[in-house]
Amino acid sequence: MITTDINIMKDDQAKLSDRLKQTESTVADILLTHNDNKNGIAKLQQQTEALQERIEDAEGRLRRNNIRIIGLPEGKEGKDPTRYIETWLQSIAKDKLSIHFVVEREHRIPGRKPIPGAPARPVRARILNYRDRDVTLQVA
Repeated sequence: MITTDINIMKDDQAKLSDRLKQTESTVADILLTHNDNKNGIAKLQQQTEALQERIEDAEGRLRRNNIRIIGLPEGKEGKDPTRYIETWLQSIAKDKLSIHFVVEREHRIPGRKPIPGAPARPVRARILNYRDRDVTLQVA
């Protein structure tokens, strides 16, 4: 009876020993995977930061030739607002602009049309040449 109990205890100890080895092996694998993931996450964070910087740079470059016009009454630009803004800016800057002065596009800042008597929404215009943009800003 005692020998049977001892044999059962030896079997239980062997099983526990095997389970402990499996657990240690699993923990080691998990630690390796964790370290690999940690390194991968760090690389992805660096890439994300680099891409974010590139996006901010690209957006800044896109906005670089924009000007904002405040105080232009609503609807004054008529059916061809780009042409109106271009002509209006040429009349203000007179001979200081290049012969190739072009307003690529323009639009009112989004929002509801103001009620009569309220200030007009600003106009944003993109000028093709940065030198013309600089001259326009200096004249303004």
